[in-house]
Amino acid sequence: MRPNTNFPIKRLEIIKCALDLFLEQGYEQTKISHILKATNLSKGGMYHYFESKEAILDGVIEFALTEELKDFDAKLMAAPTVFAKLALYLDNSSLNYSEYLQKFTQFKRHPESSIVTYRIKDISASFGIPYLQKILEWGIADNVFQTDYPEELAFVLYQAGEHLFYSVADLKQADSSTKKQQIVRKIAAFNQLLTCTLTISDNHSYQCQQLLTNILLPAQEPGGHE
Repeated sequence: MRPNTNFPIKRLEIIKCALDLFLEQGYEQTKISHILKATNLSKGGMYHYFESKEAILDGVIEFALTEELKDFDAKLMAAPTVFAKLALYLDNSSLNYSEYLQKFTQFKRHPESSIVTYRIKDISASFGIPYLQKILEWGIADNVFQTDYPEELAFVLYQAGEHLFYSVADLKQADSSTKKQQIVRKIAAFNQLLTCTLTISDNHSYQCQQLLTNILLPAQEPGGHE
């Protein structure tokens, strides 16, 4: 089930104030009392909207993802092919970022708490998996993908893709002379998973591999293609 994305004015004010405080003080160091003071709310008034600081954190994440999807939905529908849709899904750097999203991006890049990391991953999955399922269904309709289990495979491929992106990000930071080769192998392994699970033709498999390589190992990056 999708998270609650109804954001009344006062609830949204709490979310925005909380994000500012989380950025300034850190999630763990921010107390409910700090948020009460910043929003001029009583404890009872706060609990009308959120039952705990953890629930406020969830609201901060959910609103960020909802903001991101405003631009994403239109671009996804306009993408002419399933591979163009998949490319947008995997690399959303072309989306327009609001001031709130810019702050949230800064927040999630430097999470000082394992709770923050876990909740961002969990809530992102609850938003991302249904979109991946929709893309798989478009691919099936276009006879590019073949599977009777788009819902189940969306979950599996999302988890595998998340692991791929995180492991490649770690490799890019590593001081290793073989990191390019390691990234290429990881891309090839993930593409093989896509090819086998979705019964993709050789031509479409090559397109998938090129798409992944362009996103994860662009030519302009150090260690990228010449």
